[in-house]
Amino acid sequence: MTRYFLQLSYNGSAFSGWQFQPAQITVQGELERALSALLHEKITVIGCGRTDAGVHASKYYAHIDTLTKGLQNDQQFLFRLNKTLHEGIAVQRIFTVADNVHARYSARKRTYEYFISRNKNPFQKEQRWLLHDDLDIVKLNEAAAIVLQQSEFVSFSKSGNDSMTTLCTIYESTWRIQDDVLIYRISANRFLRCMVRMLVGTMVEHSRGRFTAEQFEHIFLAKKQPDVVYIAPANGLFLTEVLYPEGLIPE
Repeated sequence: MTRYFLQLSYNGSAFSGWQFQPAQITVQGELERALSALLHEKITVIGCGRTDAGVHASKYYAHIDTLTKGLQNDQQFLFRLNKTLHEGIAVQRIFTVADNVHARYSARKRTYEYFISRNKNPFQKEQRWLLHDDLDIVKLNEAAAIVLQQSEFVSFSKSGNDSMTTLCTIYESTWRIQDDVLIYRISANRFLRCMVRMLVGTMVEHSRGRFTAEQFEHIFLAKKQPDVVYIAPANGLFLTEVLYPEGLIPE
């Protein structure tokens, strides 16, 4: 068996998330369908993480094990794979890795970005949360700085989260303005179910003046989901980067 990594991207609008679900269109399900058909064997695709329904990925990694050799140099196979796949998924490259390299467990850091547009753009409606509010970037970064100081995120995890721990190490948490778009960037070793969308939704409410920075921090300290939960829409969220140990991902 040979283990291959796939680098891909997908528009999450058409999918019920990453993970395979019976009778649902998912990214994992579509990849397994296409790869199994082309390689004439049952293929299981292991992803670097799970994304919710409607969430996108501009850079995502997954691995497969197959009896087929030489896929890393086969541009014709890559072309056929992309032609077979759902139009919302594109595989950029395929390369071999050692048998003990795992798309999910070998990853050291993941980065998400959330996009809020303040002006309507018909070409980006599936990739932006449209808000006409004049959100305060200073307050948003005030809240983002509080996020950076935290390690316990049980208060920002959707009920039914199946993670063994709710502890996360945050490496980056910041807001910026690019043209008319507000962008939140967060990097961590791991993320909980719906965590980024809950953080964004709550920080937006802080920017609107619904509660103070101290009250925002208290949500973390309470170590339980608040009575009122603010969740940003899925369509503004992208997985943008996955970091592996040096030398694992070829240039």
